[in-house]
This record gives sequence, structure tokens and C-alpha cells, in this order.
Amino acid sequence: MKRNLRAVLLLGWLAAALATTTSAETASAPPIKAIVFAKGTVVASFRGAVARGELALYRFDARAGQRLKLAASTVDGNVSLQIYRPGFRLPAAAGEDIIGTTLPGAGAYDDARGWAGRLPKTGPYLLVVGANHGGSEYLVSISIR
Repeated sequence: MKRNLRAVLLLGWLAAALATTTSAETASAPPIKAIVFAKGTVVASFRGAVARGELALYRFDARAGQRLKLAASTVDGNVSLQIYRPGFRLPAAAGEDIIGTTLPGAGAYDDARGWAGRLPKTGPYLLVVGANHGGSEYLVSISIR
């Protein structure tokens, strides 16, 4: 049975925001980290960690027609990915969804751990990493050709 990652993450994010803000404050999305490829390479990898209810956001630029191959690995298989096409918008406050279209099979309810295929649009893509339960450390490998 697939876990409702989106609901779990948003509820956790909202609970954390409510615990750390006053009624006059609003929490915004976590910062976006850029995925940078070394000059002359098409492959990058990076490590990260997410606590329960948190999201890690990464951005990468690509052109329509390029082939993306992305995979996340963890010791416990506790990580899920979402990949948003160019044109996404981040939430202004905790509890709101990211607005945009995900790549097929890499949406909020897909429990994706990887994705491979041709990219449909030119521009910045958003990679969202979250844990299904508890926290998780992960390694992401990405290639764009």
C-alpha cells in the first residue's frame, strides 16, 4: 500500500511551522539548492538528509528533448521523489501545495525513487525529496544528456 507522502509531509511541515511561528508570521517553503554539474560533465551526485515532515528542494536546468536519468538510494528505502516541470510555483505558506505539473510517475502519490526519460520543456525543473516515515539520509545521482 502506497503511503500518502504528500499529506504526511505537508501535515508535518504545517505542524513544524505552527510550533515555530506566531499568528502574525507565516512559514515559507524550504530554500532551493541548485544541482551543479562540473564543467564538461553530464553526471552529478549529492548526499542529503530530511527529517520527518520536511522536504529538500533542488533545482536543475535542462532543455526539451534532453534525457534525464535520476535515482535516489537510501539504506532503508525511506525516500520519495517528485519532479516538477518548468513553470512550478512554491507555496507562500506552510500547508500549501507546490503548484505545477510533475513528470509522469514522479508525482506526489507515486512514491518514486527514480525517473528516466526525455524532458518535455526547456527551463528549471524542481526535484523534491521527502521521507515516507521518520527521517532519512539519501544519495541522489542525476545525469542529463
